[in-house]
Amino acid sequence: MTAEELLQRYAAGQRDFQCVNLSNEVLSWADLTGANFSGANLSGVILNWANLSQVKLRCANLSNSDLNWANLERADLQGANLSGAEVSAANLKEADWSGAIMPDGTILSEHNDSQDCRFLSWLVRFFRQENKYDF
Repeated sequence: MTAEELLQRYAAGQRDFQCVNLSNEVLSWADLTGANFSGANLSGVILNWANLSQVKLRCANLSNSDLNWANLERADLQGANLSGAEVSAANLKEADWSGAIMPDGTILSEHNDSQDCRFLSWLVRFFRQENKYDF
């Protein structure tokens, strides 16, 4: 599926895009609120500045994708593969990262009551390793 076809279908009211292949497509600034991309191949997709609030990305392949400045508020990223993805300045409020593979390859625990704390602990660990910051 192309980015243009996806946006046309979304505009027509479709929200279920499970298992679609959008690898290497450009969806900058797209509003895809509430769409279901569970199991989709989104590797290398450019989603910077996209509105992905309440989007289902369970077990989606987001490896090497650009999520800089994307709105992922309340997104379901359980089991998603984010290895090599860029997530700078993304809105990650209340996103569910259970079992996700983070950009550095770290796999987050599936059993933790605090979603935000789990992601923040990965972020602090990442900066400590990569940038040698002392928190």
